[in-house]
Amino acid sequence: MEQEKLNQLKLQAEQGDAVAQFLLGKYYDEGCEETDIKLAIYWYTLSAEQGNVKAQNNLGVCYFDNEEIQDKEKAVYWWTKAAEQGVDFSQFHLALCYESGEGVEQDMEKAIYWWTKAAEQGDADAQCNLGVIYETGLGVEIDVKKGIYWYTKAAEQEHAEALYCLGSHYYTGTVLEEDAKQAFLLWSKSAEHGCPAAQWGLGICYEFGNGVEQDYEQAVYWYTLSAEQNFTDGLYCLGVCYEEGNGVEQDEEKAIECYIKAAEQDDSRAQFKLATLYHAQDEPDWKKIVYWFTKAANSGHKDAQSVLGTLYATEEEVGLDLEQAVYWWTKAAEQGEMEAQYNLGYSYFQKEDFVKAVYWFTKAAEQDYLEAQYALGLCYANGDGVEQNFEQAVYWYTKVAEQDDSRAQFKLAALYHVQDEPDWKKIVYWFTKAANSGHKDAQSVLGTLYATEEEVGLDLEQAVYWWTKAAEQDHPVAQCALGHCYADGEGIEQNYEQAVYWFTKAAEQGNAEAQFALGFCYANGEGIEQNYEQAVYWYAKAAEQDNMDALYNLGKCYERGEGAEQNYDKAAALMTKVAELGDSDAQCCLGDYYAHGTGVPQDISKALHLYHLSEEQGNEYAQFNIGECYEQGKGVKQDINQAIHWYTLSAEQGYEDAIEALERLKNNN
Repeated sequence: MEQEKLNQLKLQAEQGDAVAQFLLGKYYDEGCEETDIKLAIYWYTLSAEQGNVKAQNNLGVCYFDNEEIQDKEKAVYWWTKAAEQGVDFSQFHLALCYESGEGVEQDMEKAIYWWTKAAEQGDADAQCNLGVIYETGLGVEIDVKKGIYWYTKAAEQEHAEALYCLGSHYYTGTVLEEDAKQAFLLWSKSAEHGCPAAQWGLGICYEFGNGVEQDYEQAVYWYTLSAEQNFTDGLYCLGVCYEEGNGVEQDEEKAIECYIKAAEQDDSRAQFKLATLYHAQDEPDWKKIVYWFTKAANSGHKDAQSVLGTLYATEEEVGLDLEQAVYWWTKAAEQGEMEAQYNLGYSYFQKEDFVKAVYWFTKAAEQDYLEAQYALGLCYANGDGVEQNFEQAVYWYTKVAEQDDSRAQFKLAALYHVQDEPDWKKIVYWFTKAANSGHKDAQSVLGTLYATEEEVGLDLEQAVYWWTKAAEQDHPVAQCALGHCYADGEGIEQNYEQAVYWFTKAAEQGNAEAQFALGFCYANGEGIEQNYEQAVYWYAKAAEQDNMDALYNLGKCYERGEGAEQNYDKAAALMTKVAELGDSDAQCCLGDYYAHGTGVPQDISKALHLYHLSEEQGNEYAQFNIGECYEQGKGVKQDINQAIHWYTLSAEQGYEDAIEALERLKNNN
């Protein structure tokens, strides 16, 4: 300003001209080379006190913003003066003061009052703020329609944030009819004004082809613009693009850079992604992994809570801590995270707190979490934590079985199998489904059904087929059964070598029946060179598991000195054990031992007692021995008629010695 004009302005101001005072204040505030805030305040005040609204408004700005003379209470005072005279700028900023409580006691009602005043005068910022207030219910009852009304007013003035907010309503269709194209247009206008949220929104549209043709490169372009303004969502989405290689060359380092920036703004999604990427590296940085998972988990990110629980339960590098695992699983489970619900249920199941286990299994199962459905089926089948319920067990097993889960298919078939009235069609159907999926237990059981159950339709070839499938998966029961098929030539051509092969496979896995059968093969030289020592070895293995046949044959080996040093005491001890288990051959044999004092004191009464126990099971040798006792008067009064009776019973079973004894007695008589 020229000195002459400045002097003239000063003269007018000194004479009390309010306009001149305002202009002189503005000159010292912003017009001269060296501003003088004190002189500016002096002249603004003189003008403002005469009611000049511009001076009042500017005084508010000076007192609010200038640190040299800052006094927010005075700012509020002068803005109030100007606002009451209808200055929209003052009304808007006065509302901000009431919202934040700066220079005046916080009062949302008054903030809304002044924003409304400014908005009604066309202030776009105030209109947008009112939109946010009514949409979110900040100090007022939520009224989304009214919020949209104010967004629209502001958007008509090209207000960037309002354009974005209005576009969001078209995009989501919460109140306005969903219209992705309209959202795209509004966001485009907002983005042109530099709104980072709108730039991010355009990225979403391009990435998913909503309102515009899908274009990953354009998505990356807009995400990048948004991210350059440090907008959290833009950073996160750009990170995802770099991580997955969408619209840009895959670059984990750049993804991590984006995630870190978003994570530092407390974005739990980025924190979770960051932790997940660190976790997947060849040399995991456990400190960073735990740090970022914990940050996300503390922000309520349910997936992070679930993973953190699993880390504490399984990773030694983290420091195994089951209490922490349960804590985080509980946090996630309460938010409906189904894997956490299952893990929590499983942890309670292991602690035998079955009621809580069932509660959480149910929560996860109702969300179609397969493992939980299977576990819940087990609980209902076994009555763990809930009353045993066949129908409920079937219901949950079926849910899983229908998803081709062979475990559930097997359990379902087994459940139908144990019912009082088995549904053979369902039993065969589900065992077959499981067997065809490679479930070796199902294959083994299916083989047994075809070998033994008339309701299924006896079919030894099918039995051999399924036993072979299971045997090839090292199922010991199937291997043993297959060995018997080869040994007996049932369902397949007889082949002792193959029998020995499969008996050996099963025996080496501890199957007692196969160990006995293998011992028998060695003892008799069937399919392998005769070897009594090996026979004794395998009989002993099976005998350790109380296999009666093995105990009996091992006893016979000690009796005869075959494969082991002859030892009547050991023979008698083994035979006693088998006899006490109710084996008729062992009872008869032990009777012989007592009759002759072999490995035990001679005691004909005990011998007769054992013979009678054996003959009650129809043992022809015991019947013959009783007949011999009556013929010879051993332990009983001699009685030829009784002898003939017992010899006859034995002879009717084809025992040659009994037949000869009968002939002899007839000839003698």
